[in-house]
Amino acid sequence: MATPRRITVGERGAEKKSKTDKPSQDCPDIVRIAVNGWTYRDCYTDNTSDVRDMLMEAFDSWPCGMAKFTVTPGGFIQTPIPEDCLGSSGWDSNASDFEALKPVAYGVVDKVLSKALLKKAKKCTQFLSLGVDLSNYKDYRGERKIDIHAELVAIVDVRSENVLPKDVHWTGKSYPVAWQEHKLVHAPLESHKFIFGGEKVLVLGCHDLNMFSNRSY
Repeated sequence: MATPRRITVGERGAEKKSKTDKPSQDCPDIVRIAVNGWTYRDCYTDNTSDVRDMLMEAFDSWPCGMAKFTVTPGGFIQTPIPEDCLGSSGWDSNASDFEALKPVAYGVVDKVLSKALLKKAKKCTQFLSLGVDLSNYKDYRGERKIDIHAELVAIVDVRSENVLPKDVHWTGKSYPVAWQEHKLVHAPLESHKFIFGGEKVLVLGCHDLNMFSNRSY
């Protein structure tokens, strides 16, 4: 499998700043962390320790002042779905199927957000989005393939020393790509729109942006 790669914060092509460089006071409201390559070695196990290390590096090399929202890629964190959390998928899935996966996703987010990481993060941003992919696999003729899949997004206020389940807003992918039509656990549409930090926020996961495309109709 692919080896986790380094991540880049800031404008494309910008030089990485050293820890001794003083950050600029000017920082955009929304900062995106970009990944050069896969964020996991093995898609069948969780990659929380690798993700935590990458985020620590990102906040150590932060190129600006305080951002309001920091966005990580979809599927930034990977973890399997336990058998006892499996429900319906595809167009048969509903809000209760999505709700059943939240404790699983929160468990890996909680492992990533150590006190040391939160201490660094709150100097750089107020809110952090974390993409969490959950998958259940079955063997088809000797080949392991995804059977049920969910792509969740956690929005976290990192200014707290401890992130509790009630402090996380969850949304996720609602609009599947073709191969996910019967596999994806759909996020409820209403979960994409919410108020966070006094701001009206719309968070879309992966392919969801295409819901606004005329070609989708």
